[in-house]
Amino acid sequence: MLSHRRRNFALAIAALAITAGISAPAAAAAESIGDYAVKVTLTPDAVMQVDENIAYDFGGEPDRHGIQRDLVLKDALSDGNIQVYGVNVVSVTADGAPVPFSVTDNGDYLSVRIGDPNANVSGKVTYDINYSVTGAVKALTADEAASNSSLTAGDVELYWDFIGNGWGVPISSAVASVHGPAPAVASACYYGAAGSTNECTIAELDGDLITGQVSLGDYESLTIVAAYPASAFTSVPKPNIEVPYVIPGIAWIISLVVALIAFIIPIAFVRGKRRELSGNALDGAPVQFEPPDSVRPAQLQAALDGKVDARGAVATLLDLTARGHLTLSTEDGGLLHKDSITITRKPEATDALAPWEDAFLTGLLGSGDSKTLAGYDAALASTLHNTSTVLVTEAETSHRRTQTRNNGFRVALLGIGILGLILSFFLRIFLPSGAGVLTLIPGFLFLVSCLIAMRLVPTKESAESASFQSRARGFKKLLDTDAAEARREFAQRSGLQPFAIFATMLPYAVIFGLSESWTQAFPEITIEQLNSAGYYFGSAWAMQNFIDSTQHVMTMAATEPSRSSGSGFSGGFSGGGGGGGGGGSW
Repeated sequence: MLSHRRRNFALAIAALAITAGISAPAAAAAESIGDYAVKVTLTPDAVMQVDENIAYDFGGEPDRHGIQRDLVLKDALSDGNIQVYGVNVVSVTADGAPVPFSVTDNGDYLSVRIGDPNANVSGKVTYDINYSVTGAVKALTADEAASNSSLTAGDVELYWDFIGNGWGVPISSAVASVHGPAPAVASACYYGAAGSTNECTIAELDGDLITGQVSLGDYESLTIVAAYPASAFTSVPKPNIEVPYVIPGIAWIISLVVALIAFIIPIAFVRGKRRELSGNALDGAPVQFEPPDSVRPAQLQAALDGKVDARGAVATLLDLTARGHLTLSTEDGGLLHKDSITITRKPEATDALAPWEDAFLTGLLGSGDSKTLAGYDAALASTLHNTSTVLVTEAETSHRRTQTRNNGFRVALLGIGILGLILSFFLRIFLPSGAGVLTLIPGFLFLVSCLIAMRLVPTKESAESASFQSRARGFKKLLDTDAAEARREFAQRSGLQPFAIFATMLPYAVIFGLSESWTQAFPEITIEQLNSAGYYFGSAWAMQNFIDSTQHVMTMAATEPSRSSGSGFSGGFSGGGGGGGGGGSW
């Protein structure tokens, strides 16, 4: 015990020596973590013994009882499989004294709730959590070992999020150390938002690995990947991998046959009631020469689709570019690199921004005037979610989108589907055991058909929402009819030149999925005109490729990456390892 304490003390002193003058103060927040130190001992029998020391500052928040630490039990791998860990909590203390805690298995996480529900805490409290983890390491294949000259096939890899991206508070000082069963043959360290490839300092001291001190923002992580010789372990470590159950082909055939029968009644019933459920009918609208209610592209998508996604974000960027607020450029990454787009704010723009547009740009660009997106971007994902929420709410309060969803009818369909599933369980009891399992298939398929029928139930349009939807259809006709004839009449009505018509209406064409036909309808537009409007790319004919690339980048930027099933040495990143999790106060 004494030698173990001396080693931990030496590692802590070494961490300070490595990172002297590097640490930064935590961002101001109601709650924060001052110091977060993780010490891991990897034993020869491949068990991780973890000691987490968390200095949590409750920041004066009232009615707090302690913290909750969510430890990962299952990781979804990029190959579709699931890696399962065995986690056992050994002890928990607060400021060096025992503290009440409870452990709950929530499926993917083991939630450790620390604190007394009958007592409040405030200020700074240091928690120490000791637990063990099995199934966290694996032997590298020859292909995985080839990514690093220091590795050989059979070396054992630990790829682990020592601090996970589930903490919604800033961490002023984060440091991690690993004591392996032998000196590591290779190591790397990453930190930042999920998917970040920012490398942190990692050094070997007396056979132990220890990271440099880093500061982490909200939902950022610290990841270490380390490899040890196979000879250091008593046996070849094997991770616990669960392969999702796949229904055999013959069962799918039976399911499809039964599905034809199961689908008939719910879907036919809903279709028969559709006119009654629809409320005000959507009239066939004539061609409209402007967006209904003069809404912006993202507002139009929110009203039509009930969300704003990557397509709405691209349309908004194109709209703001056409109005002189931004410039956009894209770079094709080719086969080995990600595509990227660069968004730059133009300070000379005079067109007024709506509050939601200003919030969108502020959330995306932060305090800067330019940003390049080439992968997952937490700021964009959060901003897009907030924008969608604001604009859908606006669409409903302004009656462009109905708030009446026929929810009672949908609930009835769900109840019927569940009743059918329960009935199939009862039938299984009375049938021979050989055929008993098959009786469950109709019940499940009937429930699925009812769920699909629920989605077919139309919203009950009000007079206002029906009018808006009809005018939106009429506006879509303008963008989807004969280009020459529509443009002539549009030019006469609006007084705009062809390029101005193209740039102004392009964002709406993106919303309707008509960007390809719209760009092809303007063959006379020059690259000089496009560049003058803020669109920078190789040639005029590449406009559709520009839009596709931008939408792809925006989709990737708003989608958090999953953990790779391969080695951390062949493309590791922050948050890409196993474990991690997060927590917060309660």
